[in-house]
Amino acid sequence: MKFIKYLLLFLLIYLDPISIGYFKWAQIWKIIILLFLFLFIKKTKQNKLSKLYFLLAIISLINVFIFDNFINEFGIFIKNLLLPFSIIFIIDKNTLNLNNLIRNFSVFIILSSIPFILNLIPQLGSKYDLSLFGDSKNIGSFTGLFQNPHGASIITAYATVVCFNIFKYSRKKSEKYFMIIICAIGVYLSIITYVRTGLLMILVGLLSSTLYGKSFANFLKFIPIIIALIYLSLSYISNDSILSNRLSGINKYQDTYNVNTFSSGRIDIWKSTLVSFTQNNNPIEIIFGLGESELKSRNKENIGRPYIAHNGFLDILVTNGILGFIIYLIFLRKWYKLLRHKLKLLKINNLELRLSISIFFMYISYMLVQGGPLVYDSLFIAYSIVIVSKSITMRENYHNTF
Repeated sequence: MKFIKYLLLFLLIYLDPISIGYFKWAQIWKIIILLFLFLFIKKTKQNKLSKLYFLLAIISLINVFIFDNFINEFGIFIKNLLLPFSIIFIIDKNTLNLNNLIRNFSVFIILSSIPFILNLIPQLGSKYDLSLFGDSKNIGSFTGLFQNPHGASIITAYATVVCFNIFKYSRKKSEKYFMIIICAIGVYLSIITYVRTGLLMILVGLLSSTLYGKSFANFLKFIPIIIALIYLSLSYISNDSILSNRLSGINKYQDTYNVNTFSSGRIDIWKSTLVSFTQNNNPIEIIFGLGESELKSRNKENIGRPYIAHNGFLDILVTNGILGFIIYLIFLRKWYKLLRHKLKLLKINNLELRLSISIFFMYISYMLVQGGPLVYDSLFIAYSIVIVSKSITMRENYHNTF
């Protein structure tokens, strides 16, 4: 029964790019899920953080240029709804069920890569053109179920760090062996996406899970391990010219290393985005935002490409205005305060707490260098928010909760 359930989930996600009439399958099934959750929401008590994000989603529909490209803006609104709906959907689950949910989903994400790695089925969607970075064998970047390397990299990063935490807290040898294999596959997948965002998220997730909230003496114990990992990472990168060029931003059109090259042009995009936001000195635009479509249009005029900011904080400020940005900062502050409060109440070596800490800081790192509402990361973020919001005493170790 479980196999059939995960096979259906695999097909549901894999067929996302397929068009049915005027719509993509991704749009059809997500709207159906949201309608189901909308009916479910009436019977469920809402979380304060879900209310804040609902408000942010609604504000995303009140930008100045909403009717210039309503379909696109409405699509962003739908994506923004997935997080609060996910929070509400899982909020009544007990800790054991939440742990099993996040564990099984993480393992599914990583194991779902196997048919693609073995070339049993084709990857759908777009890949990186790795010939830019010296690929002469048409290797192609990994996308798996998620149609693009960025989506694959980000969702795999969350899943890998979840499995790492489960590995740490498991007392069963068989579970430990299984999880370390899953983690190794997850790191490998993140590498072959050739996306730096996912690699950064894994690094942040591992460090925050291991070190956050612990004493300086604990930090010193990990220094030899950190040094060994840095050495192994640099050795691996130095032997993979494609990965080395991708990480440094050097390609066949840009062989000079500088900050803007390393950031893949993000510095110029951030400057252009701020210019786009303030170019008319219009208080209505500044308060309510431009919307994504108008931001892309103005950035195309300024730098020749229709980019969003590639920084989630800047994107929210410019597309949703100061009003939306303030609500978003309140949302983050509330989430972090709940996490800190739970850290004071509970023993620091607690699976649920360490997972919540990892997910929070991974999310922040993602927003700093990429940003934008995703779909499949919503469950991880919702898990962290629900765990730190629950008025419960979480069990001390993994063995007792699984």
